[in-house]
Amino acid sequence: MNLSRLKNLRWQDLLLIGIILMYLFLQNGIISQYKALPSPVYGGDYYFQLGSINHIRYGGNPLGSSSVLDSEPGFFILYSSLVAVFANLLSLESIEAMFYFSQLLILTSFIVVYYFLYYLFKDKTLALLGVVIYLPITRFPVLKYTEFTIVLMMPLFFFSMFYLFKIGSLKSGVIAGIVYGLCAISHGAAFFVINVFFMVLFLYMAFFQYIIPNKDLKGDRIRIKLNLDKSNLKRNLSHTLKLFLIVFVIGFSISLLYWFKPIFIYHGKTSGILTASYPLTSPEYQSNFLMNFLRGNFLNFRNFITSFTSIFFSVGVVSLFLYFLSEKLKFWDKLIANYICLVFLTAIFASFHFLLTEPLLGINFHPTRPMMFTMPIAKTILVLFGISSLIHLIKIEKYKEYLILVLLVSVLIQQPSILSDSIENNVWTKSGRSPLPEHFEEMSKWVIENTDVNDVFLSTNELSFAFNALTGRKGVVTRRVSHHSPFLDIDQREADLAIILYGEDDSKRRELLKKYDVDYLYWNYYWIQSEYTIDQNGRIVSWYDPLITKDTPYFREYLDSYNIRYYPLNTYPDPSKRGEEYAKSDLLLIVPQYRSLEQPWSEALDKYMSLVWEYKEGDSTIARIYRIKVE
Repeated sequence: MNLSRLKNLRWQDLLLIGIILMYLFLQNGIISQYKALPSPVYGGDYYFQLGSINHIRYGGNPLGSSSVLDSEPGFFILYSSLVAVFANLLSLESIEAMFYFSQLLILTSFIVVYYFLYYLFKDKTLALLGVVIYLPITRFPVLKYTEFTIVLMMPLFFFSMFYLFKIGSLKSGVIAGIVYGLCAISHGAAFFVINVFFMVLFLYMAFFQYIIPNKDLKGDRIRIKLNLDKSNLKRNLSHTLKLFLIVFVIGFSISLLYWFKPIFIYHGKTSGILTASYPLTSPEYQSNFLMNFLRGNFLNFRNFITSFTSIFFSVGVVSLFLYFLSEKLKFWDKLIANYICLVFLTAIFASFHFLLTEPLLGINFHPTRPMMFTMPIAKTILVLFGISSLIHLIKIEKYKEYLILVLLVSVLIQQPSILSDSIENNVWTKSGRSPLPEHFEEMSKWVIENTDVNDVFLSTNELSFAFNALTGRKGVVTRRVSHHSPFLDIDQREADLAIILYGEDDSKRRELLKKYDVDYLYWNYYWIQSEYTIDQNGRIVSWYDPLITKDTPYFREYLDSYNIRYYPLNTYPDPSKRGEEYAKSDLLLIVPQYRSLEQPWSEALDKYMSLVWEYKEGDSTIARIYRIKVE
């Protein structure tokens, strides 16, 4: 049986295997150079992803936050869970597991995209070209849940929905429902996108496909009348409703692993956490966003691949319009053309949804995220649609396979040099090629061996971020940017941490230590620098990531009541995102009176602390961990 399957493999299937092996070889050349993640250990997304994986692999609740107790995950759970299980099964270090799992993703994503495009177009050569367009080598290594969702989950979703669209069976509904649910726990913006497409496809299959345009010739005028095929609509409506109900029930049930609290407990209302934001209602921002969209998709002539895809994407969009407006492209199966149209319309709406949702509802799903999850797949499909349409229009179908093969080889030849440029232009490549500082390695080893995954550590935002990344243990806070659940009241936590570390009211300190179930304090030499730069005269000359709250009467009164110094400032809440493209916020920057470099916290905290671990280089103390006990 296996031999018969091998005999049925066509040259395109064998070439696909060859391309996969080439990608694996090229990616192995990259990851073999890395001794750490190519990302900053203070604040880098890859390191927060590492913390999410460590949280799960060392026994943390996958449905809970990896960085603080009593909260929802900051990063979505599917990728973290898969890599954690992968690491434990193969007894790999977590960073190793991330690298090797990326190799596995090359194999799985190539197979999914290839068979999706083949199932859509019934042309394996075209599908091969589509694979290398959608999955350029620069998409790898995949080290974060966002990229995981792009390379695997979104193609799998659109594949399952086309299968549903084409077959309409119970089996197709169950498969689509499972994939819908998995996508929903892969990424928040993906949840928005899949629900938009779910509604678009439902409305089309339940109603709009039965609207039939008819041309009415009267003299020199052509009038198009729209007629409703009521008989077929009535005959099929019940089946369509049942089919989509199956998809929804299965998919939504799986999605509740993450979305139960946001929907039914918080009712979609976030805590109002201040992170990097965009002036979405600004005409200038909207104009720039539109121009960047057009340049990125239609007018990108940076290299051969971007030029080729921009040209044929434009051809594909024009061809799609011609299909509906003229008879020249009616050779396309109506099912295929309509599905491509639905995907494209969803991609356009997802990309520009904020133009409607922001002024009407005051919400958005990040201006670029929905575009990331829809435009690449829509663009790939339309490039292939455009190539096939053009070949048909100029009547060179007998050369189609050869022409596509030439394009495929041309794209493949470019991959190694584009990969090399991408690596060398990545500012964090150098950090990935260097091992982590030894004090981090030793701290991680001690913490994992001697503490529980749910133990809570006191530290600054940035230090809390780093030890969480390397151990999966929890902090009272961590970096506030996008590394918290949007439903967590991080401002209150930052204010409370300021009172614990720098306040004068010991009874309040004891109360808060118990409230947050604090077990340890982690200090290293970067504590003060992670918040402020202080000159030789002890004056603050700049700030990086201090404890911050919203500037409100409540927080002013709360901090004043415990003698916590603060400085009001209208500035950017994210230390890594400052500039004209981001919106400023009214903030209160906590300004501690640091006691010393090695003990910056209040002396009153010392009585709860006992030293349990220390790392030195020569006579210099680099890092310490203190056990905290409150009787």
